[in-house]
Amino acid sequence: MRRVLATVLALVFSGAGLSTASAQSANDYLIVPDSRIGLVSLGMSDQDLFKVGVPIQTGAFPAMTLYRYADMDVFVDGASHKVISVTVKYNSQYHTAEGVRIGSNLQNVEAAMGPPEFLQTSPVECCDPIAVTYRAHRLRFSFSPPGSSMADRPKLTVQIIQIQTPGAQTF
Repeated sequence: MRRVLATVLALVFSGAGLSTASAQSANDYLIVPDSRIGLVSLGMSDQDLFKVGVPIQTGAFPAMTLYRYADMDVFVDGASHKVISVTVKYNSQYHTAEGVRIGSNLQNVEAAMGPPEFLQTSPVECCDPIAVTYRAHRLRFSFSPPGSSMADRPKLTVQIIQIQTPGAQTF
């Protein structure tokens, strides 16, 4: 209980969301497809999510709620109150066991994960990848910066990594 309280207080006073005091070991930055990103697991309750950290912003949608942290967005199903999608952005400390992280290029992703199941390319810039998807649409590496539109040219490196439960349709 003391550790949880200390972590929450450190997060509140640092204003840093989930990425600082709560991620104390290298394993806390691990992306495990179909399971978790850092300390946030698919299927965890919103109450357990709040024990990990306090969101800096909340957004309500018809079937889900978005909890935004400094470097992470978490979607929670409105009916079950369970995490259905986790997105990490900005923080290159988060990584897969194969070493893919924010800043990896498409060749790094394909060398670690194999050919993508789905490659989304830019309709504006011929052949530039926007995102690659793996694991039956449950793991996605996006090359578009957070907040960009389809008219913006994608970057050459991964900008966002997302996982979701089967059927979540958050990306």
